Amino acid sequence: VLAPRRYWLPAMAVLLILSMALCFALAGSKPSVTFYLLPTRGWELALGSVGALWGAGRPAGAVLDKRFSGLVWPALLLLVVIPAFPTGILQPWGDATIVCVATLVVILARHPALVQSPVLPPLARLGDFSYSLYLVHWPLFAFANNAYVSPVPMQVNISLAVVALGLGYALYRYVELPVRRAPIALSRRSVSVMVAASVVLVLICLGVTKFLSPAIDYADSRKSNRGFAPECASGSEFRLMATCSNSSAPRILIWGDSFAMHLIPGVAATTEIGIAQATMPGCGPLDGLVQMREPDRRRPWAMECLRFNQSVLEYLATAKSIEYVVLSSILWQYVGDRESNYSVNLLRTERGEMVQIEPSVPVAVERMGATVAKLRALGKKVVVVAPTPFTKFDIRRCLELKASGRMFFGADGYGCHVSRAAYHQDRALVLQLLASLPGAAAVNVVAVDDALCSAQTCETELDGVFLYGDARHLSIEGSRKLAIRAGLANRLLAAAK
Repeated sequence: VLAPRRYWLPAMAVLLILSMALCFALAGSKPSVTFYLLPTRGWELALGSVGALWGAGRPAGAVLDKRFSGLVWPALLLLVVIPAFPTGILQPWGDATIVCVATLVVILARHPALVQSPVLPPLARLGDFSYSLYLVHWPLFAFANNAYVSPVPMQVNISLAVVALGLGYALYRYVELPVRRAPIALSRRSVSVMVAASVVLVLICLGVTKFLSPAIDYADSRKSNRGFAPECASGSEFRLMATCSNSSAPRILIWGDSFAMHLIPGVAATTEIGIAQATMPGCGPLDGLVQMREPDRRRPWAMECLRFNQSVLEYLATAKSIEYVVLSSILWQYVGDRESNYSVNLLRTERGEMVQIEPSVPVAVERMGATVAKLRALGKKVVVVAPTPFTKFDIRRCLELKASGRMFFGADGYGCHVSRAAYHQDRALVLQLLASLPGAAAVNVVAVDDALCSAQTCETELDGVFLYGDARHLSIEGSRKLAIRAGLANRLLAAAK
């Protein structure tokens, strides 16, 4: 609009370079800004514009551009492989760059085998209304992901995709095309109408947000339960900080992953004995055994977890005030009891060497027993705490939707209770491991199920307090509430041996 035609291509090339450089520079430090705002996403539009302007002077039809002939099939392969097996590089410049460049290569090459293929016309037709499709699919899938407190079923996603195709074409046919072809002349009246319509839309959105927001503020129940303090979710080496203990001479050490963290407020509320916290997210308290999970917990992370657990044992060797060690973990990473698509293996130390093995109950039992033996050799009494009951739905979101009277799907029951049958089925291997520990590893296990569960269901709120702060961890107040009901601290001390 603002530049003479002869400057279009160089102008688009400059915009492409500037936008891509900004995107690459900010992707790591400002991921939301980079993903959502135009200056850092404009390079994708500019890349297509450069391709369109570059090829504008060529004759129509299937005329192979030999400059791209050797790249067509690799580009097509990338377009199939990358969506199915993403690289995991920071978006939107990782996989997006590969896909955009590969698409541009395919378009510019105009390979006869592709241009004359019967597959191309329907794909091109879909491309014609792809922007309208983009606009309508988002609210459909956003609603489904907000209404479901568990993963949205495949059949629902397929149904929504079909509905989106119909709505997208209708928006294209009856709104996009007529507006694009309409002889709209800029005048004081037309500009005023557009500005007024935009202001009205913004006010409607603000009004809906203000008047339909839930009356209850869930900020407190959503706070991440990291135990004594956020910094107590330690890294690769344990050093007891003052903020991670409520005593200068603690007698209890709670050691483990996030399922150890969420016990801290409750245990602290039910005893006057000093407590120390030794926790690392995802890192269970099993000496010499650690999960190695793709794509987020690879070998370097596993080595940090091993170092962390070793440093906890080193601390305990000199911490004379510690009498009791409470071990707690989600445990499923050691037995292969997961519902996600992660690829999980274990690393085990054997005679100074690192050996990769498959998760299993016997391996976890043996390592737990070895850990308990090391702790007892240091003169400590040991007890294991079982994970709190949960299944495959997000308990906190379910409780919030229920409290605000909103529609939701995917819970075990409308009351957001955890089905005991589903819980026992989903956590079968973990429960098998826990049942084996008293005999095979000579350590007692304390579970809170008796304080929460009937024969059919397990409670997720007590006296109006949400027990869970997310899908499976206790909230800060929920930890206190449950611990008081269960008499948790006294049970731990009595069971430790």
